[in-house]
This record gives sequence, structure tokens and C-alpha cells, in this order.
Amino acid sequence: MKKLLSSMIIMITLFSLMGCSYKNTNDYVEKTDFRLDTVITIRLYDGDEKQLEHCMEMIKKYDDMFSNEQLNSDVTIVNESISNPMAVHSDTLEIMEKALEYGKLSGGSFDVTIGAVSNLWDFHSDEAILPEEAAISEAIKTVDYRQVVINDNTIALVENGSGSTFHTRLDLGGIAKGYIADKLRDYLMEEGVTSASISLGGNVYIIGEKPDGNMFTVGIQKPFSDTSTPACTLQVRDKSVVTSGVYQRYFKIGDKIYHHILDPKTGYPVDNGLYSVTIISDDSVDGDALSTMVFSMGLKKGMDYVESTPGIEAVFITSDMALHPSSGMSEYNYQEVR
Repeated sequence: MKKLLSSMIIMITLFSLMGCSYKNTNDYVEKTDFRLDTVITIRLYDGDEKQLEHCMEMIKKYDDMFSNEQLNSDVTIVNESISNPMAVHSDTLEIMEKALEYGKLSGGSFDVTIGAVSNLWDFHSDEAILPEEAAISEAIKTVDYRQVVINDNTIALVENGSGSTFHTRLDLGGIAKGYIADKLRDYLMEEGVTSASISLGGNVYIIGEKPDGNMFTVGIQKPFSDTSTPACTLQVRDKSVVTSGVYQRYFKIGDKIYHHILDPKTGYPVDNGLYSVTIISDDSVDGDALSTMVFSMGLKKGMDYVESTPGIEAVFITSDMALHPSSGMSEYNYQEVR
């Protein structure tokens, strides 16, 4: 339940700000649904209902490929294959190659083979249940992106000989929504759409400008806000804005927060004083992976990485609610909300 609520807050924050200059609903067509385990909204300012429906069909198609919960998805088939190469769709090969690039780039702090570990954590239940330490210790042995072998149109998960009672399992949750957002963008632009917003939970892609020629304003949610209060705003065109935060899926035991951004090296939630990281990038697949990767690095190392990477900007929010924008955020008319 916590995940649904937080995703809705993100959506409302973004689109109440984006739509504030429009006087009536006839200025756009829009569809909102619950897909990809989150609330999604697609709004087209110069598109039509047929294009909206096709976007929803695309989302279902990719969810059917990438979900680790659906029985016949590519990911499930590979997870259950126990080292045997399995034929998958070309899109699955493409997203896996991208995921492995980020596994290598991050030295394993972003790792799509974390599935055995993430399956132990339940952030959907209203009851806070901490996984058994022994189970996490066993599952963490299976996490190593280098165990993924891609050959032609097949993917295999090669066991690393750790002797774990668990098998290596994929979880594309840290990159799938970004990949899908980019595919939706590509389709809409091919259709001639020049003004649109795509929101897949914490993943937002903005196409072009508003019909009046102004840039879209995007709000970054204030962590744990239950009133859709933005911590800051920025203005973008043709950009991805992706946020990873501890408040999106979590539970508490006593005063300690256990959230969904897991450390592939320990199997436990990352604990480094950050509440959220938002990445601004050209492609959402990069923003999705980077928001998790940079979050895991912490404020100093994460900011150093952002500052040294062309085309990437970020806003870090620490546990004292302080905002830390990267040096290039002024380009996006970055404004803190007081």
C-alpha cells in the first residue's frame, strides 16, 4: 500500500505543476492507470486517444517481458532456467545489455541479479517483516552481474559456485521504467507528437514545450510528504527526470526505516544519510539506473560522479531535508520551495 500512495503523490506533484497554465481539459488528452506496479499518467498536448491507447499497449507488452512476477515473462523464464540459455525478445536483450553496462560502471552497486535478495523483502504488506539474516546471507551470494551471459538471442544465468541455497535471479526494477519511458517517447515523436509528458511513477519524461512555448515545470517531491508538497521545482524540455527515494517503498520497525533501495553487497537497504536522488538526463534509461547507482554512492561520491559526467545533473536530498543541487541545475531554473 505504501508504494501505491507514494507513487500517486509523485504523480500529483508533477502534473499539478505541469498543468497549471492550462485553462480547460480540452487542451490535452490524458490517461491514468495503475501499471508497472505504480500509478502512470500520459498526457498529450498535440496527440490523440489512439496514440494514448497504443502507449498503454506498449507498457503492457514490456511489462509482460520484464516482470519477475509474471509466469511467462522473459525475466521469469530466464530466472527459472537454472543456467540454461533461454531465447528472449530483442527488447529484453537490449535492456539487459544496458543494465550490465551500469553493473560494470558502478562496480556492482547497481546489479540486476539482485532478484534473490529483493524477493526476501516485502514492501507491499501493511505488516513490517524483516527478512531472516541467514536468508539474506545466503541470497547475497548469488548477486553478481558478471554471471549474466548473453549469446545471440539468449540469456543465461551462470551460477558462481558459491554453494548458496538460492539461485541467481534477475530483477529489472531499477531500470525497466526508464527503458519503457524512452520507448514511449520514441513512439510519440515518430507519430509527430511535439508536446507531451510521460509519468511512470518516479520516472518522468518531458517531450518538447507546452503549447504556449513555455517549458514544463516539474516538482521534485519533498520526502515523506503526504500533501504533494514539492521540495523544489525545475523547468525542462526533452529531458528525463527520475527520482529514487527511501519514501517510495518502505516500512518502519521502531525508528528505523527499511526501504527498497538495497545494497547488492549487503542485501540490506542503503543507509548513507540520503532520502532521495533525482537525475536529469537525455534518456530515462540512464536516469533510472543512475538514480539508484548515485544514491548508493552517497552524497559526496555521488555528487563527484555527477559533476564529472557530461549531460547529467542531479538534486540530492539528505535526511535533514537539505537540498544539494549539482552545479548545472541553474540551467533548469532550479528553485527551492520554502
